[in-house]
Amino acid sequence: MSLRLRLILPFMLIVVLFSSVLHLFWLPKFRAYELSKLSKATQSELSTMANSLIEPVMSGDLAFLYKMLDRIKSERPNWVQIKIENAKGDRLYPLEIQAASKKSLLDFKQEISNEGERVGVLKLKIDVEHSYSKQIDLIQEFEIIFILLLCIVAFIGWLMLNRWLTRPICLLSKLASAITRGNYDSDMSFNGKDELSMLGQSLLSMQHSILTRESKLEYSKEKIRLIINSISDGVFGVDTQGATTFINPAALNMLGYRDSDLVGWRITEIIFDDSNKKAFDKNNVIYESIQSNEPKIVRNEKFTTRSGDVLPVEFKTAPIVNSNGEVTGAVVSFVDISERLAVEHSLRNANQAAKELIQSKSNFIANMSHEIRTPMNGVLGMLQLLRETPINKTQSTYIQTALRSGDRLLELINNILDFSKLEAGKLKIRNRPTNLLELLNDLVVLYSNNLQKPNLKLHLEILIQDSELYRSVDPHRLWQVLTNLVMNAVKFTDEGTITVRVSDAGESQLLFEVIDTGIGISEEDQMHIFNVFEQAKDAKDEKNKLRGGTGLGLALCKEFVALMGGEIGVSSKMTKGSNFWFKLFCPLVSDVSTSENKTKSVAVPSSRKDENERSLENLHVLLAEDNEVNQIIALAMLEGLGLKVDVARNGKIALEYLQRNNYDLILMDLQMPEINGIEATQIIRNLDSNKANVCIIAQTANAMSEDKEVCLKAGMNDYISKPIDQNELRKKLLHWLVERNSDLDSCA
Repeated sequence: MSLRLRLILPFMLIVVLFSSVLHLFWLPKFRAYELSKLSKATQSELSTMANSLIEPVMSGDLAFLYKMLDRIKSERPNWVQIKIENAKGDRLYPLEIQAASKKSLLDFKQEISNEGERVGVLKLKIDVEHSYSKQIDLIQEFEIIFILLLCIVAFIGWLMLNRWLTRPICLLSKLASAITRGNYDSDMSFNGKDELSMLGQSLLSMQHSILTRESKLEYSKEKIRLIINSISDGVFGVDTQGATTFINPAALNMLGYRDSDLVGWRITEIIFDDSNKKAFDKNNVIYESIQSNEPKIVRNEKFTTRSGDVLPVEFKTAPIVNSNGEVTGAVVSFVDISERLAVEHSLRNANQAAKELIQSKSNFIANMSHEIRTPMNGVLGMLQLLRETPINKTQSTYIQTALRSGDRLLELINNILDFSKLEAGKLKIRNRPTNLLELLNDLVVLYSNNLQKPNLKLHLEILIQDSELYRSVDPHRLWQVLTNLVMNAVKFTDEGTITVRVSDAGESQLLFEVIDTGIGISEEDQMHIFNVFEQAKDAKDEKNKLRGGTGLGLALCKEFVALMGGEIGVSSKMTKGSNFWFKLFCPLVSDVSTSENKTKSVAVPSSRKDENERSLENLHVLLAEDNEVNQIIALAMLEGLGLKVDVARNGKIALEYLQRNNYDLILMDLQMPEINGIEATQIIRNLDSNKANVCIIAQTANAMSEDKEVCLKAGMNDYISKPIDQNELRKKLLHWLVERNSDLDSCA
């Protein structure tokens, strides 16, 4: 039902209701009322008439009766029948008029009495319709007029509603339908200020806003489409069932398909090389991304192209979520990683080649070190033996100079070895409880005795309690860092002081400083002073010549400190000196009963020292050494201490000597023909007799720390590197043959 009909219907109902009430209720009551009123009036009038007719009826004066009744009839046209009878029942006035409808006649009867005596009867029939027909006509005219007025009002209302309500609503309906259909180009207008016009204006504004947003959305879609189509990565979208919704040209080009080959089809069944991943289920990453509403990434996957070739890819998948938070699919982007894999393969090969090269270089340097140390052992060993012979002061000076040069050459060889180990990643830090007070005192004593610069002094400043100097640290690497820094300070300081200082840096850290009053370092040099092969320049040298050196010392210091978890730096001013410092994490430990530092400086009374050395006399030592020069040097050093020495030129002969003799100690070279030192030691340790417990000290030109570990693991008791230092050899022998024998029956 239309709105117009709904609005007109109330007026129609009012008309029907009014007519129904008028005809069914009000008019019958009106007729009854008028009939009652007519009856009373007519009865009263008949009573009066009867009184006036007594005499004519009694006298039989018919002329008078006719005259009077005709006059009454003419005055009352609704009296359709008048009848007068006398007491005998004779009709005196027979006039009778037939009414139009008997149903509308009303009968009246009035007796004519004279002093209580009945003289006649007056009978009357009245046409009721005629009596109040005028009132009925007026009522009907009023009804017609009222209905006409209602119709006019309804029509006018219909026109007004059509103009002000129905038509705007129809326009609003058309506008809403147009918006629903997506038609936003409407020429409608709403110019009024009423509510419907305002609603229409709001809809037009909404339409314009939607049109603007649609335009922006279309622009964004087109922009995204252009971006997706222009990027080199392959991109495609899937719905929740795995069917392809779109795919960009790059993906089609890489996979070798056309757009129609994939859109609408389940792409995972087409492109995945792994059969377990073709199904769109939990084994498929794209499915998992949709189910978990989380992005996924696969670094190395294989897609199959249309030609059947395998395409290595890296792909990312992310869920597509609508405005209601519902996952409607996923977008997948992938890149061809064939070139990357080829580059990675090349890099791995290059890295492996570099590692092999570094290892080859490390092995070469180690072999060269071994080959250099062997003749160096002969040179320095002979010099040490020569120093023990009767010589004059000049000869002693020459020998000491040659020994210092040899020590410098050994230091250079050690630095090169350490640098090689750093490059190969084989250098390890071994922290252990260390008495830093002993280590620092040994350092200062060692270099104070070898400064050879009369105007230069070396001092030690310890700014913490002695009880706080028991720390966990790698003493060997700490010794190397400090010696390199002190040697560097000695090189660039001709006069003044060099101060070695240690202080608390907080949080179990110690600050070590080597402060000199030397030539200083320029700001430019400070920026790269710790780089490999970099050297500071002498400010006093006008030609800016270098003072010499390999440029490895400070670089090794930086690497050692970094390996120990610390940091190193320098502050310096030209001609004002330098301050090299480094911080190390050195947690406190309990008191160290036996110092394990790089160098021990134990002040032993000369009488006790002579007594210990005399204890070495007549002890039996086996020297296993294949090199004749090394045999001569070691034999001279050992016999110089009063030891009885047997010499075996290889491990096989050494084992034969051990079977025939009892030895207090074996000095075992590692590299020997037939049976080397490691194999010979393992054989000895597996003997069933007490000879399996003989003390064995390794001697080798291999200076790697790994070599020492191999020796100890094989069962050797100690290790001494070539060139053999006479004092160090004496200490080792005293330790294993005298000091330990005071507590143990045999050396284990």
